[in-house]
Amino acid sequence: MKLTQEDLDFFSNHSIALKNVFDASGMTKKNYAKIMKEKNFHIAVGVSACKKFGHKMRTRSGHCVQCNPAYLGYQNNFNKSAFLYLAQCEKFIKIGITSNINNRKKSLNSQYYGGVNGWIIRDSIWLDNAGDCENKIVNLLRGYSHISETIKEYGISQSTYEMFECTYRIAKNKYDVVLKSNNLQS
Repeated sequence: MKLTQEDLDFFSNHSIALKNVFDASGMTKKNYAKIMKEKNFHIAVGVSACKKFGHKMRTRSGHCVQCNPAYLGYQNNFNKSAFLYLAQCEKFIKIGITSNINNRKKSLNSQYYGGVNGWIIRDSIWLDNAGDCENKIVNLLRGYSHISETIKEYGISQSTYEMFECTYRIAKNKYDVVLKSNNLQS
């Protein structure tokens, strides 16, 4: 694996251990993504250059981490141990993960998440790979997406990508399908 000083500085600044870096030289994204997921690598080097600045470091999803280091945090959520939950308010469903399920209901309502109030947590389960399961459920519900805005701390607006306009029964079915495929149950 051939690394530049810029690469090493990036790893150091973002607390990335070299044991989490995969040399994907000569591999397609499909091939390196599969190996990285199986072996729990965080960053691929030796990949095609990004179009914006020519960086050669990517997540296993193929995103340039040097252009947008936020992808590191998103990727880390995939293996995060947390509660996977299904919340409901009126005709809306929210799929998410949290480390504190008791506080999550309060925060959904205090944030007026998605412009509505009265959220209740309908289902939750503690998982070692909560982010991965959340992502799978969100993908299964993509056709019901309801993108709105929520005002977070300090007045910062955030889009609601895990909010859906569907029945509880539809969402619960997708929730259960993902848990079953991972040999889990709610």
